[in-house]
Amino acid sequence: MYVCPADTIAASANVIWSLLTDPASYDTWADARVEAVDPPGRAKAGQVVRMSSGFLGLRFGVRFDVERVDEGTRVQYG
Repeated sequence: MYVCPADTIAASANVIWSLLTDPASYDTWADARVEAVDPPGRAKAGQVVRMSSGFLGLRFGVRFDVERVDEGTRVQYG
């Protein structure tokens, strides 16, 4: 599945990049709770981010595998 959401916000590219490359803080802007980041730290290829989310009283797990990080331009998940 390929997802490419887009929006316009009043923030610098550096602020956005900082948010996208800090998996431990994803729950500050995503509707999910960060359960684990392995290995911890900034986003890097090979990293696994586990989150959970809920709907109608049910919780489900979500796993993101960081496949690629191009500094300042792209974080690719699989």
